[in-house]
Amino acid sequence: MRNLSLKEGVLIFVATYIIAYGLGLNVIRNIGINNMKEYFNSYAFLAIQSFFSLTLIILTYLAMRRRKIKLGELLKISKHNLLLGLGLAVLLLVVEHGVISVTDRFIEPSETQEILLKATATSIKSFFLLFFIGAVIAPVSEEIYFRGYMFGAMRRKLSIGPAAILNGIYFGAAHLDVSSFIAISILGAILAYTYEKKDSLFVVIIAHASLNATAILAAFLGYNF
Repeated sequence: MRNLSLKEGVLIFVATYIIAYGLGLNVIRNIGINNMKEYFNSYAFLAIQSFFSLTLIILTYLAMRRRKIKLGELLKISKHNLLLGLGLAVLLLVVEHGVISVTDRFIEPSETQEILLKATATSIKSFFLLFFIGAVIAPVSEEIYFRGYMFGAMRRKLSIGPAAILNGIYFGAAHLDVSSFIAISILGAILAYTYEKKDSLFVVIIAHASLNATAILAAFLGYNF
């Protein structure tokens, strides 16, 4: 995308964090949550994460619209792209577990992800809410922003390889989790490269959503996935 701006893209993400988590801190303070475990098991977490994803989608959409970019033209929804996305999800799953099996030997696994996934098992209601957020809202918002906007902006300056790597690193850093940074960065780079080659946000959204759905469902069923 020739008219996408890296500076504007970063500002979108910073603004989303300030708006969503600024509100979140006030909510946590007011309802008396004392630790991360309580937070992840509360409906406040679900509300804040949903608000974050929706804010990211809205700000990204408005930026694209201002630059006369039609989101629908980036999606390219089709049965063929659906199948490509599902196939890509399998590849991502294999890569993720391969990388994590190596990095876990050198980096202490984060408790945050474990607490979050265990929260799915507290009730059917919590599972469905977390599933909707983690496997629907989050993948859609993240792919529209990270691949649809930021990767497009990076491609203005770089060739596909360096742009995909940079996009992956940015994606990994944005998750604020040292233990999974390498794995998430590699997945982000693969998603960016696929988006470039298949020219469809729908493919990477399906892949991302399927990967998250698998992790959440496995946690709910009691598997260490």
